[in-house]
Amino acid sequence: MSRAAYGTRPRITLDGAPLAEDVLPSLIKVLIDTQLHLPDMFVLEFLDHGRELVRRAGFDFGSRVEITATAAGGDDEEAGTLILGEVTGLEQDCDATGTWTVVRGYDLSHRLCRGRRTRTFLDATDGDIVRRVAGDAGLELGGVDDDGTAHPHVGQVNLTDWEFLRARANERGREVAVVGGRLQWHAPVSHETAPGALDDPQTPPRAAQLLLGTNLLRLAPRVTAAEQVSEVWVRGWNPETKQPVRGSAKTSTVSARSGADPGDLAGRFNAAPFLVADRPVRDEREADAVAAAVAEQIAGAHAEMTGLALGDPALMPGAAVSVSGVGWPHDGDYVLSATRHRYDETGYHTEFTVSGRQERTLLGLASLGATKHAHRGSGRPWPGLVIGQVTDIDDPDRRFRVKVAFPWLSDDYESWWARVAQPGAGDGRGLAWLPEVGDEVLVGFVHGDVREPYVLGGLYNGADHPLLNDRLVDGDAGQVLRRVLGSRAGHRLVFSDDDQGSQIQLATGDGSATVTLDATNTKIVIDGSGAVTIHAGGPLKLHSDGDIELNANGGDLKLSASGQLKLSGSTGASLDGGPQVSVSGSVIKLN
Repeated sequence: MSRAAYGTRPRITLDGAPLAEDVLPSLIKVLIDTQLHLPDMFVLEFLDHGRELVRRAGFDFGSRVEITATAAGGDDEEAGTLILGEVTGLEQDCDATGTWTVVRGYDLSHRLCRGRRTRTFLDATDGDIVRRVAGDAGLELGGVDDDGTAHPHVGQVNLTDWEFLRARANERGREVAVVGGRLQWHAPVSHETAPGALDDPQTPPRAAQLLLGTNLLRLAPRVTAAEQVSEVWVRGWNPETKQPVRGSAKTSTVSARSGADPGDLAGRFNAAPFLVADRPVRDEREADAVAAAVAEQIAGAHAEMTGLALGDPALMPGAAVSVSGVGWPHDGDYVLSATRHRYDETGYHTEFTVSGRQERTLLGLASLGATKHAHRGSGRPWPGLVIGQVTDIDDPDRRFRVKVAFPWLSDDYESWWARVAQPGAGDGRGLAWLPEVGDEVLVGFVHGDVREPYVLGGLYNGADHPLLNDRLVDGDAGQVLRRVLGSRAGHRLVFSDDDQGSQIQLATGDGSATVTLDATNTKIVIDGSGAVTIHAGGPLKLHSDGDIELNANGGDLKLSASGQLKLSGSTGASLDGGPQVSVSGSVIKLN
């Protein structure tokens, strides 16, 4: 079907009703900016000499505005919706020549950009996540392209809903958009869906067919080999298998088909593979997915363009168009990244941009583009270290991991299982020392990805103090007097290096049993308020270069043996039983 020409004025409804007839003559300009990466915006500019147009027309904050392109002949079947949004701003520009009133608003996706949230989604599919986000923002749910995979833990950490969904969509190879007030989650549109090229200028163009000199008025294309690579490599680490993870993807793009292939462009300059090593991928599937996403990002930048066409509502971000009449290497099929529909004194025109997954807005360029952290599902990185509080130590896989909360960030956010750094950790060796629930800990994130927390150690604070806190250091001398390893019950191993005694002491929490290695007095003391038992599976030998004294104060001393009991002294033996000595045996020999 040939594409009808569109009228020079759009149809505008306000809260479901057509804009008042006495207001329309004052309308001098209409702009609709649409982006893949940002909410769509509309601007209505009026000449307002009486400065009463806002009240007269009924504009108010939150008013629903729908702008529709109409066919030149008034055929409703050829009408196309440009934006369904709501008013967010009312502006004026006043001078001696008159007053211009501007009504500004956004499509409903702007609701996803208001405020930052911190929350978790447990055992949720992408469809579950999108459904919940849509409900919280008051949006209806549109099409959701979900593979049904349930994710055990997905965190939205200090991100707007838009940032969160965009980051997750990038990582999952999806696009997120609000169309007609409905939140959609779908696979990116491919250039392969573009219509065939239009070569005959006498043939009316169909939707999304652009022919230079016909409906394509101006074009500034660029095909470049700069920064193109033939392959993307991704490397990571799998702590489950203790093995490196590798993934790869050949550079290709669904956003553009020019006369030059991005992989071929890279091959002409012997470009090395592009290595990605800052993503915490756990298996080959994840690594391949990241590689494919980065390859798409790089390859999509090989062909970019800006252009001006006759106004057409079919020219929208995500639409695949054919471009012809320009010549090699620019003729081809492209997916639009951004458009601006303009109604003014010159009529209805559409400006468009093709930039792949690169964000070419001023904000995007100033912030190094939306792709600075593209395909990182956690959104912006978290560099440095943060404070956490342990909430759970019952690791179902028995890998000595903990869950951590960040009370400074949210009252209810809880991380996934975090590995705990242990001195000397290895197969069957190292210190096994977990923090307790409620302990304050220092947390870092691998490559700044908040989904990959690591507990680096515990922290003392104003409420939690070390054992023997008042005798640990000598501030005047600048010396540590004691180093303590203690448990929750107070059991402790104390290394003392003070002037009063250098020793190592192992003690129970209540002090009922201690073992002291006294370096100052060169002695070992075993002290127990209850029984002390020494057991040996083999021979037990007590040897001293001096005297050995066994003393049972207030009790009996018993020596027994299942075999012979031998008492001997090389210079003599003395046996003193006080008032009575008893010796018994079947045979008693006295020499």
